Amino acid sequence: MSQTFDRWLAVPDVIEPFGGISVVSHGDGATMLYLHADGRDLRVTFRQIWALTIHEEFAHPDVDGKFDFPLLNNHPGAYPLLTVKNSQWLESFSDTRLATLPGPPIHYQFISMSYIVDVLSYLQPEAEWVHQAIFEA
Repeated sequence: MSQTFDRWLAVPDVIEPFGGISVVSHGDGATMLYLHADGRDLRVTFRQIWALTIHEEFAHPDVDGKFDFPLLNNHPGAYPLLTVKNSQWLESFSDTRLATLPGPPIHYQFISMSYIVDVLSYLQPEAEWVHQAIFEA
């Protein structure tokens, strides 16, 4: 079965691409993604992650696929908050690895103009707009 992408409607007003993504992990399984928009950030909080990958935009394996990504309304480009059905990434894990989980994880994909972040989690994250965070290099 082929991998498909659905909009994750975490907040109602995603109207343009995100410029970048910052990932902050507290080491206890809690991880926040800050998706940088114009003058604000969308903070996505995972209470638990099972796996996470970060790819430069054009290094992501899905860029080579012929996938039908949902598009932003009134703006060119892919909708940046997705869930992935029949995930090729999830299928790459052995049954032994997957057997350790309390349930099937959901594959979330976050697209920005600089990075693509994939997360596997069996707990649904929370999302909210926050004042733009300042991150030191």
